Amino acid sequence: MASSLLPRLQTAVAAEWRQHGFFPCYAAILPQGDPDFGLRDLIDFTRSRSDPFLRAATLLLWPARLLRPFQRPPQGLSRRVPLESRFLLRFHTFFTDFYFYSIIRRRILPGAAEAERRRWESILLRLVQTALEHRQYRVLSGEAFAVYPFFPKQALAVEANSNAARFLRWSGLENIDPDADDTFVVLEMCADFLAWLEAGGLPWLERGTHMRLRGALHRLLDAPYWALARAYQFRETGIRTPDVNYTGVQPLGGVSTWFGARPADAPDLVVNVNVLRSLLVNRSRWGVLHTPEALESIHALLGFLERNVSSGLFRHARGYSFYLPEFFTAMFAWLWEVWTALPGGERALLDPRDRLSAVRQAVLACLRDDLHPQRALNPLDAALALGAARRLQTREATCSAGWRRILEETVRPRGAPYPAYEIFKGKIPTHMVYGSPAITALFALDALAGTP
Repeated sequence: MASSLLPRLQTAVAAEWRQHGFFPCYAAILPQGDPDFGLRDLIDFTRSRSDPFLRAATLLLWPARLLRPFQRPPQGLSRRVPLESRFLLRFHTFFTDFYFYSIIRRRILPGAAEAERRRWESILLRLVQTALEHRQYRVLSGEAFAVYPFFPKQALAVEANSNAARFLRWSGLENIDPDADDTFVVLEMCADFLAWLEAGGLPWLERGTHMRLRGALHRLLDAPYWALARAYQFRETGIRTPDVNYTGVQPLGGVSTWFGARPADAPDLVVNVNVLRSLLVNRSRWGVLHTPEALESIHALLGFLERNVSSGLFRHARGYSFYLPEFFTAMFAWLWEVWTALPGGERALLDPRDRLSAVRQAVLACLRDDLHPQRALNPLDAALALGAARRLQTREATCSAGWRRILEETVRPRGAPYPAYEIFKGKIPTHMVYGSPAITALFALDALAGTP
C-alpha cells in the first residue's frame, strides 16, 4: 500500500502550491502556553529584549495555564496544529521552503514523467528566486553576508484571520532579527540549485535568465559564511554564555539563533545541526578545510552537539528553543547522510575525535526507544522516524514496518492525507505551534519514497 500512497502525497504537495503560490506554514497561538516554560523562564522572559506588548500579553495570559490539567495530552509526540483555531496564522517561511525544495528535488523529480517534470522544476526555481529577492545583510569586518529572517516580510500578507494578524502586528514578531537556521538552510538550497544549473539542469530556462541566475547565486554564496557562524558562536575566547536561555543546553560551541547585535540566546540543537550541514555542503567554496579558524569553529560546534546529546538532553523538550526531539533525530540523519558522502581524509580533519559517530549512536537509541511504533506515534512522528532510520543506515526492520503501518493506517480517505502537526514551535509563554497538512504529507513522501 505504501507505493500507492506516493501519488496522493505528491498531489497534496502540488495542490498546496497551486492554491497559494507558495508553501504556507500555519501557526496556532495556544494561550495556555508551553508546558515546558516555567516561572523562572517567565522572569527571564520579562527581562529579555522581547517586544513590550508580548511581555504584557504573557503576564495577562499566564493564568490560562490553570486550564492545562483539564486538557487531554496530544496523541503522539508532536502536537496537532488546530487549523480551526480562532488564532491561526498562515504565512510563508524560508525554513519550510528548504524542506520542500530538498524532498521535491530528491524524491519527486527523479521519477516524474516528462509532462510533470517542468512543473516541479518551475516550483524549485521559484523557491530559489524568492530567496534571492528577500535577502538582508550583516556586515562583519567589512564583509557583507546575506542573511534571512524566519519569513520574508514582503510576502507576509497571508494571514489566516484577523485575530492572528493583530497578534503578529502588536507582538512585534513582524520585526524579528534574521536567524542562523533560515540563513544556512537557504545557503544549502542555493548551493544545490547552482550545482544543478551548472550541470545542465533546467534546459528550458531562457539563456539570459539562466546567466543572471547563476551570477546572482555565485554572488550570494561567495562570502566565507563560516565567519558569520563563528561571529555568533559561544566560545571561550568570546561571549561564553547567553543572555536568554529557556533550555538546559551547555552553550559553548553552539551558534546563537538570532543575528542581532551579538549572540544573545541559547543555541538550539536543530539550528546547529542545520548550520553544520550547510558548512559541510559548502566546505570547499568557503575554504573551511584550509582555514584554521573555520576548522576550530567546526570542532567547537561538534563538541556542542556531542555534549548535549551524550547527556541525553536532546531527548527532552528542555534541549530546544524552537524544535522537537524527533525533528532533531530527523535533521541529524540528514546531516549524517551528507557526512558519510565526504572523503575519509576530510572527515578525519573535520572530526578528529569521531564525535558524530557518538552522536549517531545516541540518536539510534532514541529511534529505538522514544520513537518506537508501539508508542502510538502520529503520522508526522512516524515519517520522521522512518526517514531518519534510512539515512542512519539502521536495520531495525520491525520498527520500519511499524512506522510504515502508521502512515498507511492513518491516511484520511478524502482531502489532505494527514492533519497538520508541529515541526517547530515558538517557545514563548503563549506558545505557537507551526506545521501544515502539506508538510506532514511531504515528510511522509520522503520516508516512503526512499524506503524499500
